Amino acid sequence: MKRRDLLKQGIALGGLSLGGLSWPSLAFASPTTQRHFVFVWFRGGWDILLGLDPRNPDVFNEEQMAFTRIQTGYDRLPTGFQAPVETGVPGMILGPYIGNLQGKADRLAVIRGINMETLGHAQGMRRFLTGKAPVGLNAKGSSLATVIADLYGAQKPISNLCFGVETYNDGLDIAASGLSVDSLSDLLKLLEEPAGGVLDQQSRQLIDSFIMNNVDASKSVFMANALMAHQSAQDLLDQDLGAHFYFDQPEHSDLRAAFNLTQNSATDSSDPNVRAALAGKALTAGLSRCVSIQINPTSLDTHDDNWQDVHGPIQMGGFDAINSLIDYLDGEDYGDGSSWMDHTTIVGFSEFSRTALLNSRGGRDHALTNAAFLIGSGIKAGVYGASTDIGLGIQAIDLSTGLPDVGGVVLKPEHIHRALLSSIGFQDDVADLRVDPFTAFLL
Repeated sequence: MKRRDLLKQGIALGGLSLGGLSWPSLAFASPTTQRHFVFVWFRGGWDILLGLDPRNPDVFNEEQMAFTRIQTGYDRLPTGFQAPVETGVPGMILGPYIGNLQGKADRLAVIRGINMETLGHAQGMRRFLTGKAPVGLNAKGSSLATVIADLYGAQKPISNLCFGVETYNDGLDIAASGLSVDSLSDLLKLLEEPAGGVLDQQSRQLIDSFIMNNVDASKSVFMANALMAHQSAQDLLDQDLGAHFYFDQPEHSDLRAAFNLTQNSATDSSDPNVRAALAGKALTAGLSRCVSIQINPTSLDTHDDNWQDVHGPIQMGGFDAINSLIDYLDGEDYGDGSSWMDHTTIVGFSEFSRTALLNSRGGRDHALTNAAFLIGSGIKAGVYGASTDIGLGIQAIDLSTGLPDVGGVVLKPEHIHRALLSSIGFQDDVADLRVDPFTAFLL
């Protein structure tokens, strides 16, 4: 049988949790709030001058470039995208390709001046996922989504769902591990029994009988995990969750409208809007606690003169899809009169950013100074941290205010991770990140 068929029998499935059960987590304390998370990865290294950290082209112009070491390149962009976007939030000016997300400026936390400590794609992505510097190319530690899933325990059928995003588990319970899919089709194959079943009824009964009579979970961790996985897979199938993800069906017309999808495009997993819709539905259908998605199927790694034509639109497509996700979660009842967005935190990031100067080919290369955005439950709107006005360099900040401070610390992804963990009730360093939390953007 194919590996997926084996997984569906529960023989080797390790990423699902036993619904309703729990396991020992990282800490003795429990989360103090019901929170859900969406981690959005913009693949390829985004241009922060076009999105989260722009500059005024009248000030940072060609004449001043020798001093500022910043070249906005806005003059090379299409009409309508040649200037930053003003917002009503003090200090928050957004790039020309921020798209519809600009309408959420009064709820958006923009984090600037993050030091990624690497210029490698894989290393930068793993650096942000885990909050720890990789060892060579190898990730170190667990993904933040895995840590959160572990802390909350097995309350969801797939506590940690990953769409096109790597996932890591370093010593945490197997049920907190991320379950990776690359398409809606992949997810449906895991959530639904194929027509006729993977095995005929007699064969299934024989396997179940053998497991019940011969497998002793007390003998080894492997046996315990195998039994849990077997039961988890069957429980997952019994819940009939697949019906929530046939986005092209008539009953999902409201969801298609929310994400600007047609009946034909609703099954196109390469569409950022479909990816955002999957994240939203995974939360509201009760499938997942944490969802990580790669929002842009086309890479942002534009080193050549295609930068001026494709980088901005790809980036904006992701911002627009996340804006639709926010609107969708705003409109979904959590069950107590509040909305799902009231209980969800969205984190947007990329593995690093692009250089402040265009290269000789008209594109941008890799740069250490990064930015990120957060929105949702527990997040205070504003601009926190800062890059310098010379070359978009990194400067130290005060973690409690987010303001530049020569005696402060250089901001890294783990400071953000610590803050998010503290926002759900964990003041101790339960993920062994070894930094203080960046509390400035927390309510």
